[in-house]
This record gives sequence, structure tokens and C-alpha cells, in this order.
Amino acid sequence: MRLRASPPIVAAMEPAKRRPIVTTDLAVFASSSAASARLRDEHLWPVVLDAMTLIREAIHNARPEGKPSALMDALVVGTARLYGKPDLLEEVADHLPEVAARKGYDLARAHRVLAFYLGRMRLVDPPRVIIPDAEARFAEVGARRKPDGRSDEPTARISRLLDPSLVLTTDADLLDNGFGVWYEPGERLATWTAAAFTLKDRSFASQMDSGAKMAGLAVGLPVMTGVGLVQLARAHPRAALGAGALATALGFATRKSPRWEAARKALAEGLTTVMEDMASRIPADPTQRQRASAEAIAQLEAYRATHASPGSPLAIVARTLAIAPAAGLTTREIYDSTGHRFAVRPLLEAHPRLFTADDAGRWLLGVPATLPA
Repeated sequence: MRLRASPPIVAAMEPAKRRPIVTTDLAVFASSSAASARLRDEHLWPVVLDAMTLIREAIHNARPEGKPSALMDALVVGTARLYGKPDLLEEVADHLPEVAARKGYDLARAHRVLAFYLGRMRLVDPPRVIIPDAEARFAEVGARRKPDGRSDEPTARISRLLDPSLVLTTDADLLDNGFGVWYEPGERLATWTAAAFTLKDRSFASQMDSGAKMAGLAVGLPVMTGVGLVQLARAHPRAALGAGALATALGFATRKSPRWEAARKALAEGLTTVMEDMASRIPADPTQRQRASAEAIAQLEAYRATHASPGSPLAIVARTLAIAPAAGLTTREIYDSTGHRFAVRPLLEAHPRLFTADDAGRWLLGVPATLPA
């Protein structure tokens, strides 16, 4: 079957949906690979989707008048990292037209939203590595095949391999065996929407952390630059005086240049966009939003405690790459991120269907998601 690449992410996104400027990128930024890995583990979550959840997301976010879904919000902020089984998109392609027609939604819009999701999703072919505490449940899921012969067993296996991870599903094959069950205080909700809204609330805290770092950089960089210039002037006063005179003369001579005008306009517009984006995120009740965010963090930590990693080197490396930067990690960065506990390269090379490397030697989990032609 021929595959075609997904359209560009931004171009595919519906105009009414959010495109935040403040994402988790700064929240997970640190001075070392190990420190960045710890921050990614704190802020980012692997999210495994089944076909119907992906279809519902595409249809919901395709409504021109609708608000973005909770998962869309977490995805564009960067909190959620999406994964699926190898034949996920074939299943989506089989059922999306029928579901869209039945509900009366625009299929072309749904395809554009779907392309946006696929631009940030990877498909994982889970290895047949034994995970003792889950093999019985895998077998139960695998035994309940759908009429078309497809199985959700790979979805269950991916989620356990990447634990702590979230499975967003309404499929009884998975829920009956403990995959995709979300717990709210006081009651058990077997629904993907509760988990998605928890991720959305968690995203708010990550954005605040990013905003705090952005503000620190905005204040710190000019101060550090000024201190550096003072130190330079003290060490080389004549050179500093000459450089300052030259810069002043150059600025005066080119003050009316169209290039400077364009640069000033671009800077002003960029600053306005950032400020408007930040202002749009100030909730009507900031205290309530902060409480919701704190509750979300507590719920995710409680969930993490009951969904610990299988602990094998393969699972540790898989989850490290599941929340890695979009460009991937080098072997050395993976080694640093996993605490120098075991040799990384032999493990990566032993599972070519699970781990892939680009031409620059940066490793990623799975393969890009592309729609069947």
C-alpha cells in the first residue's frame, strides 16, 4: 500500500483552533540532558489512542463553531505525545467516512484536522517482549478480535511498555482489562475524556512554568549583556570606545533604512502577538484555574504511582524516547537521560522495528503517522 505524507501541521489546523505561542518547550529546557529528561518526565505524557478516539477527535475539532477538544489543547501546548498501533490509520480510514456521514459532519474538514494530529503522532510496532505482569491481560484483549480481524492487543502492549502512559479509549476490549480506565476522586470513570481534561489542566501549569522562564530570560539577558559590555570596556577601553562610536555612526546613517523599519515593525508585531496570546490565556477566575491545575497534577501523580514502568532497559529507553524532543535524541543523550545504567546502542540496534534513527544519528520511537493513499 502506498503511503503519502501528512500535510504541514500548521496549514492543516482549522483556523478557529488554538495555536499557542507559550508551549512546554521552555518548561522542559535545562542545561543538561539529564536535567531536561527529568523535566520532560514531569511535564510530558505519552498518550496512546485507538481508532475511534482519533475519529472522534477529528470530527469534534472539525466543527467551525466548536471549541478545541481537551486533547487538542494538551497536544498543541505540548503536554501530550501521541502514539498508536501500526494499523491504526487503516482502521481510521475505513471508519471515518461512515462516522462523519452518520453525524452529518464535513469529511474534508475532518481530514484536515486528522492531518494535524498525524503530524504529531508516531506509530509503534511493539516488540514481543514479555511483560510478566500484563501478559494475561494482553491475551484477553487479543482474544476479543473485531469483526474485521483487527485487535487492540498492540494498543494495550504499547501503553504498558510506555508506562506511565495514558490510553484514551471507549473500547470495552481495553477497558475490561484495565487499559484506559481513569480514576477521579470518589468515583471510577472509564472514559478518555476525563483523562484528556486532566492533561489540559496540567498543560496550564506547564505554560505558567514556561512563561516564568520566558520572563526570566527577558529580564536576565539584557542585564547579562550590560554586565558583559561593562567588563569588556574595563578590560579594553579603547576598543570598546571605538566599537561604540562605530555602532552609533552606523545606526545614525541607516536610521531611515527600509530594512530597519521592517525589523522594527516585525519586532512590534511579534511582541503584540505574544502579549495577546498570553492575555488570552488568563482565565476569568485564575484562582479556580490554578486549583484545577493543582488537582490535575495530583491526579496524574496518583495515576503514575499505580502505572509504574515495567522497569526493563527496553521499557526505560522506549519511554525516554516517547517524551523526547521532536528531533529525537542522540545515543549519548539517551544514555545520560536514563542515568548511565546500561549500554544503550546495542538495545537500540536490536529493535529496528521499535526504534528508528535519522541521518544525523538521532533516535526516535516508532515511525511517522501517514494516511493510506
